[in-house]
Amino acid sequence: MEDRLGTRFMRVRRRLDRDVSTGTESDRVREARVRMESERRRVTLFQQPLKTITLFLSICVQSCFRLVMFALRRRVLVLFALLVFGGIVVLVLVEGPHSAAVLQVAMLIRFSLWWLVLGVLSSIGLGTGLHTFVLYLGPFIVKTTLAAIECGSVQFDLMGTEAFFCSDEDPSVNPTVWDILLKVQPASVLWGLGTALGELPPYFISRAARNSGARIEEIDQSTEEDPGWIKSAKSLMMKILDHYGFCAIILFASVILVISCLK
Repeated sequence: MEDRLGTRFMRVRRRLDRDVSTGTESDRVREARVRMESERRRVTLFQQPLKTITLFLSICVQSCFRLVMFALRRRVLVLFALLVFGGIVVLVLVEGPHSAAVLQVAMLIRFSLWWLVLGVLSSIGLGTGLHTFVLYLGPFIVKTTLAAIECGSVQFDLMGTEAFFCSDEDPSVNPTVWDILLKVQPASVLWGLGTALGELPPYFISRAARNSGARIEEIDQSTEEDPGWIKSAKSLMMKILDHYGFCAIILFASVILVISCLK
């Protein structure tokens, strides 16, 4: 019965999509679509706070229910994850010969998450234009370069309590630009990966809007006002994003990042 209803629903959905794409959408369906879009626009935290909070809580409850159902269907996977988590907790809390290695791994994870989150914040911006390259990554590169020049080598830590302190070992050769570049490469790559990840939410939102048949007014308005070659460039970029996905986002984000740094 469920398969028959699902097949019927998909058949109706394909028929509606075909009608919308061919321009033969009925007046009743068009009016219903316009009415639903106007109702969705009014559901905001300032205009309808009670309804917005109710819908948010309802989605949270549905997500928790789906998570519980997923855990019940994947009991072996959940049990394995709990065992791994319990083992990690035991390694962290119980002191022993492994404590130094656990501390080193924890510092590495903290270092990676720090630069990854800064990259995401630089891309998203949270409406404030948060330039974490100028605030964090740029000074980190300068500090690393100055420490390498002062120590005469790159044999120093970048994290922990002894970060940027020269080691007691005598440097064999003076550090080159390549040595300093390799020293700051992990933080730079993690920050760049974070900027690419920050570009994903708008991409998925636009993709969901396209799949639902909705139109994005900002894109339509900008496309109508742009000259011919800009319109062609935007169309080509959308095709590349649609075909290559995450790899194209990383490429475009990297190009924009280089241009913004050069400015």
